[in-house]
Amino acid sequence: MYVVRSTTGAKPQMLGFIIENRDPDAIRGQLREQLSQFFNVFYKKESEANAAIDKTLSSLSGLIDKAASDSSVDGFDIRLAQVATQYNAGGSSLASILGIGIEAGLSRDGKVSAEDSRVMDVAGAAVPLTKKELSAGFEQARYVRNDSTLGGASNGDERLQKAMDQLRETQDALNRFRKGDTGALKPLLERLMGNSGFNLSA
Repeated sequence: MYVVRSTTGAKPQMLGFIIENRDPDAIRGQLREQLSQFFNVFYKKESEANAAIDKTLSSLSGLIDKAASDSSVDGFDIRLAQVATQYNAGGSSLASILGIGIEAGLSRDGKVSAEDSRVMDVAGAAVPLTKKELSAGFEQARYVRNDSTLGGASNGDERLQKAMDQLRETQDALNRFRKGDTGALKPLLERLMGNSGFNLSA
């Protein structure tokens, strides 16, 4: 799938540039200049913004190498993206987290493909999207990824697994409370508040 986008000027939440020099370091320099316009909004400290930009450039190393070696690539397209991560376990949804991402893609004659695009979070880390997830979210820059790793948490993930279990337990208790059943919610509140002497009514 190809989408025509300008790489000669800025649009809302979108930047792009024509490659001026096919040297990898020169391309990194152009990318750094463009990325700084995004990251300086997210970070108050210049050092933190630079660290995120460095990580983003590392995440884009494959695209940078391709841009340097493929003469059909004429530029980069960069835009803000929406990334939703849905956490699943045992066939049920535990939580959904919505965040901001930055999408960068190679441009050929003003066209950008999903295959030549990458999505990073605001810390600069690559977002692990499948080809299907990348393709589905590409046109509108609205990506949804599913994470089912919590279902088989290792010992290192036990605290995260416990937190997600408590979140699911709390959500279930709140749903029951709204229907007039205080039985599940009261023990949760007592545990959080350290008080077993209060009364709770729907």
